Amino acid sequence: MTEAEPNATLLSIAIPAIFDAGAAVTLLETLNDALGAAEGVCIDAAEVQRVTTPGLQVLAAAARSFSAKGLAFGYANPAPPLRDAAETLGFSQT
Repeated sequence: MTEAEPNATLLSIAIPAIFDAGAAVTLLETLNDALGAAEGVCIDAAEVQRVTTPGLQVLAAAARSFSAKGLAFGYANPAPPLRDAAETLGFSQT
C-alpha cells in the first residue's frame, strides 16, 4: 500500500468500517467518477475494521487504473485490518 503524499492535492474518499462487496461496488462507482474528474485520489482508510477480498480487488484495480493514466492514488491512515488483509493477499505493494 502506498501512503499518499501529505502535500498532494487529491480527492479524499473515505471507505467504511465494513468494507465488503457492497461497499466495494459503491467505491468502484465513486472511483470511476473520480478517474475522469480528478488529478488523483487519496483513500482514507482509518475507519476500516473489516475488509473482504472484493474490497481489496477494487483498490488494487483502481491503483493500476489511476497509475496507467498518470494520476495519483494513495492511502491515508490505513487501519491495521486493511494493511493485514492486503499483506495476506499479496496486495501490500498496490
